[in-house]
Amino acid sequence: MPSRRAFTIIELILVILIIGAMMSMALFRLDGIFPDTRLRQASARAADMMELASVQAAIEGVPLELVFLRDKRWMALQRLDSEDEDFEREEDRYLYWVDWNAKVEIDTLLVDDIDGDPVSADSIVFLPEGSSDGAILRWRDETGLTQELELWPLLAEVKIKPVDNSAAF
Repeated sequence: MPSRRAFTIIELILVILIIGAMMSMALFRLDGIFPDTRLRQASARAADMMELASVQAAIEGVPLELVFLRDKRWMALQRLDSEDEDFEREEDRYLYWVDWNAKVEIDTLLVDDIDGDPVSADSIVFLPEGSSDGAILRWRDETGLTQELELWPLLAEVKIKPVDNSAAF
């Protein structure tokens, strides 16, 4: 009986497919460890929440507030009058909330005041007619990379700027 010294083409293809599947799963899991990816994810979530707030305010016909809870790393959407209500759990106060990566923090949140001057804030108000406070939100990660979002007030349009690595260390 002859000895077998080589792999068949089917065995080689099968091994390549298994390795490819394992690498794609590993890359998917590693996606959040790259600093610019973490910033982009946080910016995308913030932009989504801002767009949701604008639409939800129009649907409900009441002003809504997007609150940035820095200690919990949450962005939460609530009605402006919900602070007067008594809730059993804090989470019940919010219509929607989403968290952001623990390695990313809010560097700056500036909101336009009544005169149009930027002031530091922890929330953005969205009105039922589709407008909002103008705002600039700057994220910073632990390596010093930053990314900025700009919220235009009249149409509540969000512009995400590219990641800035000039201050990274």
